[in-house]
Amino acid sequence: MTRQETLMMMGLLKVAYPQYYARQSREEVSAAVGLWQMMFEQDEAQAVAAAVKAFIATDTKGFPPGIGQIKENLDKLRVEAEGGELTAMEAWQLVRRAIGNSYYHAAEEFEKLPDTVRAVLGGPSALHDYANMDEATVNSVVASHFQRSFAARRDHAAQMRKWPQDVRALAQGKAAAAIAGAPAENRLRTGEEAENSGAKTRKRTPQADFSDTQSGPPGPTESAHSAGGGKTCR
Repeated sequence: MTRQETLMMMGLLKVAYPQYYARQSREEVSAAVGLWQMMFEQDEAQAVAAAVKAFIATDTKGFPPGIGQIKENLDKLRVEAEGGELTAMEAWQLVRRAIGNSYYHAAEEFEKLPDTVRAVLGGPSALHDYANMDEATVNSVVASHFQRSFAARRDHAAQMRKWPQDVRALAQGKAAAAIAGAPAENRLRTGEEAENSGAKTRKRTPQADFSDTQSGPPGPTESAHSAGGGKTCR
């Protein structure tokens, strides 16, 4: 999204929330435009505008959105356009069916699963191991652990989709370095630590104008072993 497109998008917000933006100076508006443009520069203007409209259409509090709220809407629109996401239970049902044929055909069953499910399992050996366990353990311990792991991975992936491209690249680079044995002090903070770092507030002063003002600053592979006996999942 370009600066001009950002100005047009924020013009929608000014019309929808006139009292809020009337209290802002030209300098604050210019800084806000620069920040929004930077945070959405990798996104299509039409998609961002749709996310803004969705927010306005459902807002009942009367306050303009923050960048994170529009990122959230944008991600939801994209997921819906792609047919939605698997729930943890739906993902487990796929795995459970695969386990039933994985005593001899784990590799083939693993390849049939969606990427998001395979990422949690880690490899065909997990399916083979589960096929050798008793059914009660698979349906309780393994099912619970898989669903927790899947939900955590899905939520982390959703968060990363909302990050700017340069931040994602940094996070992925740090993760790769950590896996390769990089020192702990060089590793990126976890998503939870980042969320707890707090947000900065901005001072408000009168008169906002959205005409351009020159550029502003700018798997669960936890081993679940049967205690012996019981029906296996073969």
